[in-house]
Amino acid sequence: MLDSRFVEFKLDYTKTKNLPIGSVLRSGDIAAGGHLWRFNCYPRGRKIEDNGEHLSVFLELVSGHSKNVRAIFDAFAVNRDGAPSWWCDSMRRADVYPARGAAHGRDRFVARSFLESLYTEADGWVTVTCGVIVVLDVAPPPSDIGAHLGRLLDSGDDDGSSDFSFVVGGETFPAHRLVLAARSPVFKAQLRGSMADATMDSITVHDIEAETFRIMLRFVYTDALPEDEEIGYDSLVDTMRRLLAAADRFALDRLKVLCDLKLRNTLSADTVAATLACAETYSCVELKNRCMAFLADAKNLEAAILTEGFTELVRRHPSFIATFAPMLQVMYPDAFRAGDDDDEEIGDDSPTVIFERLLATADHHGLEWLKLVCAQILWDNVTVDTVATTLARAEMYACPELKRKCIGFFAAKKNFKKAVLTRGFVQLGQRFPSVIDELRERVVGLRISLLTAILYCL
Repeated sequence: MLDSRFVEFKLDYTKTKNLPIGSVLRSGDIAAGGHLWRFNCYPRGRKIEDNGEHLSVFLELVSGHSKNVRAIFDAFAVNRDGAPSWWCDSMRRADVYPARGAAHGRDRFVARSFLESLYTEADGWVTVTCGVIVVLDVAPPPSDIGAHLGRLLDSGDDDGSSDFSFVVGGETFPAHRLVLAARSPVFKAQLRGSMADATMDSITVHDIEAETFRIMLRFVYTDALPEDEEIGYDSLVDTMRRLLAAADRFALDRLKVLCDLKLRNTLSADTVAATLACAETYSCVELKNRCMAFLADAKNLEAAILTEGFTELVRRHPSFIATFAPMLQVMYPDAFRAGDDDDEEIGDDSPTVIFERLLATADHHGLEWLKLVCAQILWDNVTVDTVATTLARAEMYACPELKRKCIGFFAAKKNFKKAVLTRGFVQLGQRFPSVIDELRERVVGLRISLLTAILYCL
């Protein structure tokens, strides 16, 4: 595609005889092909060595933003009758203009003697026409294969092209085996391999929501995700986490990366813990690093601790507590101050010890929501080795729900027989005998004499 502009130079031939070599007559700025240009005419030439015997013409790029522009410079003299003439040393040359100030042309465009004999008009004027023809880069139209495949998906069973379907959450999704096999190695193994699913007309997919599967299936066909507005800002992060899980499950690597990037750009104190759990589960290293960097800010960590996502994070990945322990110690120094009742049987970086201490701090400062979070995490990490200590903390810091759950844990005979042999149980009996009385009532068949013997013999 081309864009061109032409300009006429009218020269008073007699007056130009006395101009010094190198004197230039310039046109105004001319727009062509989205760039600005200028024609420069040297009536007695540009170079000293030409002795002023030739007329020179040049095309100059003058727009500052332009880079590597391809253009054709065209120039010719005009006969006395006004018609273009090609008898002189006319030219047409194509060049690349790398940046502003670049100029191309010809020093010996036409000899002045030749110009005087053939082209000077009766009034002594000479006309030279200069033109610029810009070669425009024409971008090919964007790929529309995604739109075509999207319409194929939308046609469903209407045109008879679907040869397979998924059933997800009671909804049926018609699809095409070849498209699925081409896009996902997991689908390829299911639908084109030796697996039993390859011979079935439909597959029921479990552990994924219908809406998540719908978005994923459209991505398989179109290689695109819906706009954020279409998904809904309120559910965007949750949807991206579910899609990331689906992408990992079906080996859709590009979809997984897109979800990863979207989650990185939507981190907040409310979402970071759940997103970190997702990153850890599905091996998204960069997403995990971004979450950890976000939580390195004490204000962010303090706010994130109070979310359900943080409780879930600790439940599924308790090893993260060791990572956060130094920051928690700075945020709540009194919670980590050594005391006489510290449980030496449990490492300092275990979730149980850390959240027992945070529970004490939350109770002391009246942080009720933090108390609930700590109580939930303590319950999630209860074992026969820790239940007695956790029950003592529940009694000490008025956590009735945690206390009820711990007593219920004790009530199972298999748990009780092991739990009573721990140091924590001895301390529980010494500090809270009323709790032991409650245990007696719950544990069926427990003999008081046996319980008393255990308490005083350990």
